[in-house]
Amino acid sequence: MEVLQALNRDDGLTIVMVTHEEDMAQFADRLIWMVDGRIERDGPTRPEREVARDAV
Repeated sequence: MEVLQALNRDDGLTIVMVTHEEDMAQFADRLIWMVDGRIERDGPTRPEREVARDAV
């Protein structure tokens, strides 16, 4: 995960990961939940104020 995070942060690469593991999904900035091939939910992993605080 550290390598993927570094590629995203340092090189600006977009990483698309498919997982059923919630602990791995929490590394993402955005989650898209799918059920039977359809998007069920789409949103950030953390509230906006937490993301903004981490950027400081």
